Amino acid sequence: MSRRFVVGSVIPMVVALLMAGVVSLGLANPASAAAPVAVGGNPAPADHGWCNNHRTFPWGGAPVRTVRLPSIGSNGTTHCLMQAGAQGNHVAALQRTLVNCYGQNTGGIDGIWGSATTTALRNAQRSAGVSVDGIYGPQTRNAFRWAVYLDGSFWDCVPYSQLGI
Repeated sequence: MSRRFVVGSVIPMVVALLMAGVVSLGLANPASAAAPVAVGGNPAPADHGWCNNHRTFPWGGAPVRTVRLPSIGSNGTTHCLMQAGAQGNHVAALQRTLVNCYGQNTGGIDGIWGSATTTALRNAQRSAGVSVDGIYGPQTRNAFRWAVYLDGSFWDCVPYSQLGI
């Protein structure tokens, strides 16, 4: 005896199986994706994703100045992690601050996190009084002074706590 399935009856069954977790469409599941790992191999808190962009914030009154912080997405949270090997404008945002606010040599503001950027970050972390681990995260962000720009040119360094973000 063969069974016939009517399309209208299959769809609710598939939906029920998907919701129960019995069937997967093979799509990436954020809950099972590799989570960022903090120092010592401990999982980072769930809200610490990997930085993959930078976010520009206005700062101060007229004339308006801007500050760029590493972020998740161009309009996302700045509560993120970075480490050696990262590449992109989020790395360049950090390199600008390391060069302009901490006098560090990052090997250039090129958006490529190599050994010089790691050394520069470690030196700046030491100067800022935070754990010297060579990894950028919320603790480092909060302790740093950030490069502020006026009309695209470096203007000054402002502590994160004064940015109003």
